[in-house]
Amino acid sequence: DWVSQQIVYDLIAAMVEVVQEFHNHFKGVKIILSLRDNLHMLVLGGHEHRGGQREKLAALNIHLRWSKDELLNLLDHRLRHLSNDRLTIDTLFEKNYKKDGVDYIIDRTYMRPRALISFVNKIIEQADKKGQFTHNLIKSAEPFYSTERLHAIDDEWSENYGQLSKMCGFLYGKNVSVAIHSITENDFENLYFDESFCQNFKGKLFEICRDLKAEKISFENFKRDLLFVLFNAGIIGLKSPEKPLLFYYDPIVVITKEDFNSQSSVSPHKALYSYFKTNTREQLEGVYSVK
Repeated sequence: DWVSQQIVYDLIAAMVEVVQEFHNHFKGVKIILSLRDNLHMLVLGGHEHRGGQREKLAALNIHLRWSKDELLNLLDHRLRHLSNDRLTIDTLFEKNYKKDGVDYIIDRTYMRPRALISFVNKIIEQADKKGQFTHNLIKSAEPFYSTERLHAIDDEWSENYGQLSKMCGFLYGKNVSVAIHSITENDFENLYFDESFCQNFKGKLFEICRDLKAEKISFENFKRDLLFVLFNAGIIGLKSPEKPLLFYYDPIVVITKEDFNSQSSVSPHKALYSYFKTNTREQLEGVYSVK
């Protein structure tokens, strides 16, 4: 806190860039730096700083990913450690519910250990000495986990964008799939009627809110840029006519701003269904249950 943010980013960038020099001078030594996605974007994703060419660092980058089996192995080891080998994944889930229960939890974790541990901790808090994870127990813990996840996203990306959750009102109470063409300016009335609303944001999010109010950009451009920000932060996924529903951690294809067009739709991440009160009865084919 004793220097400006610009100097902070310059220092982190210098630390990253000097690693290459160290590799050239210290043979047999491997230096590993870990950066969160939001810091990587600020420091190496277009943020201006004094230093070398970032393309030279591309060969050194590895995007850390976890598979489902790796996450389950981590959870199993954690449960054994906490219970002196009395609890495992095999014993913890209700009989005949293990596969569905595990899949339900994993689907809501962003494929990240921290999210998995957070959800399981919330289930344990709700367990009240019950010996197994039942369907009802997992569902009762989900609202607490879902709220914590959105707060965690706000915290993680606050340096980049400010309070992202304030721009997600268009997702509340909607179906799983929200057609992009159905998102209108009425969904962002606070942006127009609250004079201090833009002060909640930073970076790109502040710029597009300011420019929309000043009529410097169209609502369609604003919407495209906003959805791209929410996608990169993990709040929504994208479904287009040519592609399945994808989230930022899916390695299948590269998503750009241009993919957020009127032919596509967005969906909140399953981790946030409970927070947004998403209508999960909607069927993939667009057929709704009336029971």
